Amino acid sequence: MTTRGRLLAALLTAALSLLVLGSAPPVSPPAGEDAATIAARLCDGGNATGCFNLGVMFEKGNGVEENWPKAAELYKKACDGGSAAGCKNLGWLYEIGKGVLKDLPKAAELYKKACDGGYAHGCANLGAMYETGRGVSQDAAKAVELYKKGCDGGGQSACFGLARAYEFGTGASKDLCKAAELYQKACDAGEMPACINLGAMYGKGEGVAKDAVKEFELEGKACDRGIPLGCLYVADMYDSGEGVKQDWPKAAEIYKKICDLGIMEGCSRYGMLNYRGAGVPQDSAKALDFVARACDGGYAHGCFDLGRLYAFGAAGAKDLAKAAEMYEKACDGGEAWGCFSLAWLYEDGKGVAKDRKKSWELFAKICNGEPAGGNAAVCADFGSRLFLRAKKAKGAEALRFFAAAREKLLAANKMKPGAGTYNLACLAALEGKDDECRSWLEDALRHKKLPSVEHMMKDSDLDSVRNKDWFKEFLAKVKAGPATNKKTP
Repeated sequence: MTTRGRLLAALLTAALSLLVLGSAPPVSPPAGEDAATIAARLCDGGNATGCFNLGVMFEKGNGVEENWPKAAELYKKACDGGSAAGCKNLGWLYEIGKGVLKDLPKAAELYKKACDGGYAHGCANLGAMYETGRGVSQDAAKAVELYKKGCDGGGQSACFGLARAYEFGTGASKDLCKAAELYQKACDAGEMPACINLGAMYGKGEGVAKDAVKEFELEGKACDRGIPLGCLYVADMYDSGEGVKQDWPKAAEIYKKICDLGIMEGCSRYGMLNYRGAGVPQDSAKALDFVARACDGGYAHGCFDLGRLYAFGAAGAKDLAKAAEMYEKACDGGEAWGCFSLAWLYEDGKGVAKDRKKSWELFAKICNGEPAGGNAAVCADFGSRLFLRAKKAKGAEALRFFAAAREKLLAANKMKPGAGTYNLACLAALEGKDDECRSWLEDALRHKKLPSVEHMMKDSDLDSVRNKDWFKEFLAKVKAGPATNKKTP
């Protein structure tokens, strides 16, 4: 799965958790009896659980006409009568502004009452508010404390929140193994966003052994339970053939379904399959239609894909001016590849007036942590291209490109250890810095970023170290170890 896709997963699963934390289902009445009548009678008699169950019915429209204000009234009665679940559900209504005026501090107050009353989901919802600073002062450590209390109390949504804290190191020391353990616990209890995030960890080999088959299984579990994001990742795996046999028709079918549900990533992916003719008949017009829908729907990478289609000539003749417009929209929306593509158009004067200053400003933006924290792959690719230009240039211009390439490759490596390391080794070899070259090669090996041994034996950038004993020993070590044939851009 792509990094950008996983970053989106981290954001969307947080939102999904709030949905999961909504109303609890009502207790089923004895067979043959009218649930609403029984709940109303119990509630009128002072039974808080009866008020709670009746509130859920009015909220969901189960057996009665949907009525959010009535649900809020009943949840309040349940809460006042000692039902912690009633307090939590009333808090949720105040959080989303349904049946009552939206009031985040009031929601937090009710979640606290529910949590103090031993209701784990109340702790989870309050933890989410402290994590995001909604209705309370943001306090990641407090969020972790509440998530732990809720998780220990049997709340799978709280376990999910705690797992995220350990995965990203927010409010707790980063611990990927602990995060995976908690995601598994929450997933087993039915928290589908936890299954999605655990699948991502198996896909990356973080906190667990890398296992694409397990990743597919977990994403499929979420998809089968109706979570569109899980279906998106299942389709991605059918598209790429990771963890499952490649099946483009199946990928296209799922992308189309989730696009129809309003998931813009699905629209963009489906459009690109139409352009490629993978799993569906090749149809450039249809590709443009679906990818444009994604872009217009606020999916920044969709704008980048749309720019590519214009650059490829999907609309007829190549239209680099239109491509530049779409790349700029993608860049403004936080898509690093959009900034990258736009930068090269300014560099080469294609589709826009040639403007090297503007070009380098965009490249610097990516490597300096913008947008969305920067993109190591984009920055490393930029460094690699500057390196190639340096080798073709002469004199002062070559030195300028070499210095810029080193700067960008180092920036990429800072963002993500291992990114750009092989090219840094090559650059050091060209500069006659043997020890530095050796260090970067070892680093590339450690992060599995080396090209094949055959590539390294023929790479002219390494001519200065080719006959050195240490380099021969290094190649022998690589040959003896696990395959690392992952090539740099």
